[in-house]
Amino acid sequence: MGFQALGRSFENLVPNTFFKITCFVFTKTTQIPVKFPSLGGLDVILTLTTIYLLLGSNLGDRMALMHTAMLQIAARVGEVTRASNLYETAPWGGIEQPVFLNQVLEVRTELAPEEVLRIILEIEHEAGRVRYERWGARQLDVDILYFGAAVMDTPRLTIPHPRLHERRFTLVPLAQIAPEFRHPIFVKTNAELLETCGDKEKVVKVIGTE
Repeated sequence: MGFQALGRSFENLVPNTFFKITCFVFTKTTQIPVKFPSLGGLDVILTLTTIYLLLGSNLGDRMALMHTAMLQIAARVGEVTRASNLYETAPWGGIEQPVFLNQVLEVRTELAPEEVLRIILEIEHEAGRVRYERWGARQLDVDILYFGAAVMDTPRLTIPHPRLHERRFTLVPLAQIAPEFRHPIFVKTNAELLETCGDKEKVVKVIGTE
């Protein structure tokens, strides 16, 4: 099945005002019509998109940092509908550093991708993250893996995550909670991507959510 992303903008719908609303509509999402009295009773479709986020931490109290991040995501991005087990994983990128805890969250959000990115960068900063080097140690890392069936590539954001299919520490928790979700570019399920992944690093379950 193919997937399609549609955008529609509404401008100057109320006299003497200027505003612009952009609605991104992705298939396989939930659409909720909401009336806005300030817009003259206009029905605006709020689209709840299912997205997948990867949390990681290898500095400080890793479990507490990730739990706080999940609460912040639920409050500021959208409802967390599923959470994978916590997994301990080897660092990526050949840099000597402590092992990571990783977890994947399934979240339903009405926000656009760039807005979600802005919020998760704020959450990382609030957790104390400072970006010294690529793939270096960090208190908290939050990556957008999938954003519904969206495919986008901008200077700030690439969706799906460009390296998710190469990493067992991403695919193991992702396949746990969404094994049948299909990558919109490779047209393979997460379970299939995990089966064919060339990464041999160990991913060890630390604690379950079930």
